[in-house]
Amino acid sequence: MRPLAAALLAFLPACTFLDGDPSVLVTSTPPGAEILVDGQPTGKTTPALLELDGFFGDHHVITLRKRGFSDEERQVTHYRQLYGSRWIDGAAAIEVWSFPFFWTAGDVVTPFAIKWRYVPHEVHARLYREGQAPLREDPASQAAPEGAAGARE
Repeated sequence: MRPLAAALLAFLPACTFLDGDPSVLVTSTPPGAEILVDGQPTGKTTPALLELDGFFGDHHVITLRKRGFSDEERQVTHYRQLYGSRWIDGAAAIEVWSFPFFWTAGDVVTPFAIKWRYVPHEVHARLYREGQAPLREDPASQAAPEGAAGARE
């Protein structure tokens, strides 16, 4: 049991920095649209700064809804990046030897930094009056009708 405890204590003081921005700025033209995240109302209207999940966040669909206008959806992706440590990173200013004496055993194994944010960080949607929204391409409508290939031959 003592070797296991000693190994755990060696990794305890590791330098892992967590840094992130859970916010997304949501705007619309015209302003005043209700904001829903994954179909759930947030109680906010545009323009608004949404505070989404933190480090353990996930992707979300933001829906903008306003009476008399067609709904618009935008997806935000939870982007997470891990920065691993390298031996040379800790000693860039030391020209004698590149071994970082101030590192602990945990620094060698764990990442230096974990950063996250939502991409895109700003979401804007133009809302169109019901019935006036531009036509959207439907992938199913682009499929060739049956017999069309034979007609061309």
